Amino acid sequence: MAANPRHRYYHEGMRRTLNFIIPPNKNVLFLGSYNGWILANLSPKKGIGVDESKKNCKISRKKYPKLTFVCAKYEDYKPTEKFDYIILAGTLGQTRDIAGVLRNLQKACHPSTRLVVYQHNYLWQWILSLAESWGLKRKEGIHNWLSLSDVSVYLEGAGFEATRIFERTLFPIFLFGLGPLVNGIAAVFPFFDFLKLDQYVLARPLPELFPQNAMPKS
Repeated sequence: MAANPRHRYYHEGMRRTLNFIIPPNKNVLFLGSYNGWILANLSPKKGIGVDESKKNCKISRKKYPKLTFVCAKYEDYKPTEKFDYIILAGTLGQTRDIAGVLRNLQKACHPSTRLVVYQHNYLWQWILSLAESWGLKRKEGIHNWLSLSDVSVYLEGAGFEATRIFERTLFPIFLFGLGPLVNGIAAVFPFFDFLKLDQYVLARPLPELFPQNAMPKS
């Protein structure tokens, strides 16, 4: 169950999207794991969640003892094993060292690893800030409001290639069924994509990160 029933509709949408991208029984690293609910619902073979909040990590460990949760600043976390999928949920917006975070994740990749970058659309900045000030949304501490082009540039600089970009959620609350109706209509008409709240970038590591796999020169 999501931490706050009031936000269940929104979090369910994010969960469904990640479940569509990531099959069960995979090794998953989740930066920005919050309370561990979405990571647990991915049914990973091995799941590690990283969050900067000690409170979130404490709650996650209690609720999901079969998963591992690490409390650390994202730019300081250095993985020591390989993962099939690496999720960055708002991580690039919250860290003060985007390049450092992505550089550290190189060591967590094998050639088939996929990165899933999730962030809020910068066009929603003032709406989300207002919701936080009114207590309608938890504070996320976003330092960087990045465009999709910005994300692609940072990924490329760290040795990753963006392979797919898509948007979700034009209306993030249920509101007596209005949310599903609006989002269903918006899914049919791509014109609304630039206004949608949730942005996803799928990326893969470039071959240059694995020189040991390169074919020998003749």
